[in-house]
Amino acid sequence: MRQCTAWIILFILFLSMPAPLAAANYIPKQATTMLNKLSEASSGNLQISWNDETNTPFSLIGALNRPSRSTSDAIVHQFLTEYKSLYGLQDIHHNLKVTKVEQTKDKMIQVHLQHIVYKTPVWQDGLIVTLDQVGVIQRVEGVIHPNMEKTLFHRPLHAAITRTQAINKAKAWIGTEVIAKDTTINLNYLSSGSRIVLVYAVSFHLLDSESKVTVLVHSLTGRIFDYQNGISG
Repeated sequence: MRQCTAWIILFILFLSMPAPLAAANYIPKQATTMLNKLSEASSGNLQISWNDETNTPFSLIGALNRPSRSTSDAIVHQFLTEYKSLYGLQDIHHNLKVTKVEQTKDKMIQVHLQHIVYKTPVWQDGLIVTLDQVGVIQRVEGVIHPNMEKTLFHRPLHAAITRTQAINKAKAWIGTEVIAKDTTINLNYLSSGSRIVLVYAVSFHLLDSESKVTVLVHSLTGRIFDYQNGISG
């Protein structure tokens, strides 16, 4: 009888949760508070996809703000400033950089933002914010690794090997000839489990192929950290 009563209580608690949170996995208390606030702003129509790896939202879908005549950049900046704690960001001005603004075929506006830490991009971290024609944010999606400054003990990392050394190590690891004039190299932070490393993202085209390859070289040890086809940092 006690077991039956316990299940009834759990069922009632489940039904009493806001709809977008009831279907989600574990979400931190602070984030739950912010999501409840956002759910109210969207008249209870908020849809959430939660990233269990980063413990941040992967996507938020709904009418996330009121109509606005401000520029798309300004609308996005205001929204993310208000909800920055959801993504573990300290300062939107320093942590997110607009890399592209484009119009979709259905007349929506998409603002692409790159995650930045200590003026350095975070590898494959960023958001795409979609707005309608009256300035209402309809979707926010992407991957953000949170609280990176805290993980770095509020100190930026510095490279020990040069860009030339990184390029040479990447070419040697590929083991084939590359088109040197098309080589690009950029420093990126890479979140790997519980640690953060600084890597060179070295991209080039192979002579025997039209494909573009990117090799991630550890900026301290020169070790090849990762290798990806068709992706540039």
